[in-house]
Amino acid sequence: MNVNINILISVITICCTIYGVSRNFKKDAEADAGQIRIIVTKLDTIQSMLNELKTDVSNTKADIRDLDRRLIAVEQSAKQAHKRIDEMRKGEAYDA
Repeated sequence: MNVNINILISVITICCTIYGVSRNFKKDAEADAGQIRIIVTKLDTIQSMLNELKTDVSNTKADIRDLDRRLIAVEQSAKQAHKRIDEMRKGEAYDA
């Protein structure tokens, strides 16, 4: 009878241990799933921010190209104005 009580206690201890381990495993899995959801949400936020940043960079590049064209036009206009001013000064030198 003594042997049967020892075996019974051993079996009960093993069952309790298995139950405790499985319960902790489920809690850990749920906690991990929650953390994964948080990470995925943050990654989605980062991706949307990167997409916005790419759009902003593209718009900035387009603005810079437009400003470059306008600068070239202004420089050409200034060059022509300087030529006309020089011609007017030469004309005044002859008149004097």
